[in-house]
Amino acid sequence: MYTYAMSDSPTGVTIVIPTLDRAEFLLQSVQDLLAQDYRTIEILIIDQSSDTPPSVKELVERETSTIAYHRVDFRGLPLARNFAAKVARYPC
Repeated sequence: MYTYAMSDSPTGVTIVIPTLDRAEFLLQSVQDLLAQDYRTIEILIIDQSSDTPPSVKELVERETSTIAYHRVDFRGLPLARNFAAKVARYPC
């Protein structure tokens, strides 16, 4: 197990939410994450759905500094996680 020294500690946390046609759960999950006390977060939504509901689009537009939304054409959890690791603001 690695213990971070103060000088090399990460400055935030990236939370990855891969999703496929689960808009009702996605919206609630993001709202719950935004309600947390820890504020140095980045929420990556990797959406593999064919359509993005307006409620999700509105939330993403309001929280542009915290939420990064990526609509992708590939399917599969491993591909979504690998994509998120490449675009994450904070180290994995």
